[in-house]
Amino acid sequence: MYIACDEILSHMMLTVRGGILMALFNKIAYRYDQWYQTPRGSCIDAIQKKLVWDMAEVTAGERVLDLGCGTGNYTLELARYGCVTTGIDLSAGMLAAAKSKADAANCKIDWIEADFLKLPFASATFDFVLSVTAFEFVADPRAALLEAMRVLKPGGRVVIGVLARDSAWGDLYRKEARDNPDSVFAAARLYSAGELRELFPDCRCIKGGLFVPPGPPEIEVVEAMALENMGQLQYNNSNGQIGNPGFLVARWDKPFDKI
Repeated sequence: MYIACDEILSHMMLTVRGGILMALFNKIAYRYDQWYQTPRGSCIDAIQKKLVWDMAEVTAGERVLDLGCGTGNYTLELARYGCVTTGIDLSAGMLAAAKSKADAANCKIDWIEADFLKLPFASATFDFVLSVTAFEFVADPRAALLEAMRVLKPGGRVVIGVLARDSAWGDLYRKEARDNPDSVFAAARLYSAGELRELFPDCRCIKGGLFVPPGPPEIEVVEAMALENMGQLQYNNSNGQIGNPGFLVARWDKPFDKI
């Protein structure tokens, strides 16, 4: 009886949280892409994508799932590369924006409104599962990663990119959450590298990047990439002179003997 009550309460809490997140992201869907259109946003996006794509090792023709696809920032690139692509998100508003962009670009993508914790796919469906800046908003990230592994084919891989807690960017997001309780960052959980690694056993690799600091002034791509390369070198050599990375990317591979 008590177990059943706990399960019902847990389900109710997850439902309420999901509804709050949907409302938050639906509210900002129309302006979500404006960040990427600024010089700084474009630089940050390029830095994060290089980290993700280097880790992902995508091959044309693969069947790919983008969890928390938002407005399709990564999903469209996967489709353009020649992957058979599906985008999942809880926010109907974000999915509508993504579909509009895909239609304009003549990209064939399956867009599905669904929950990370209950994916509407059979086991061993996808070659690659990607999720970028979405696990910060998942109520049970370990269960979500387990579900991602379930729909992954043996030999496939999961790549997750998250906002790093212990960084200048993490400080900025926490300040925004404190100053604006209605901000999406008020509902976000930021990660350390250790916490990301502990989500699921046998993490193959974690890499950090985004050493370009937040805030003004605007920065040119060449300058940003030079700063990023210097940060990577110092970070990998443990000198720590340039600060901690603002973005973390982790990869898990599914063993061939697992269904």
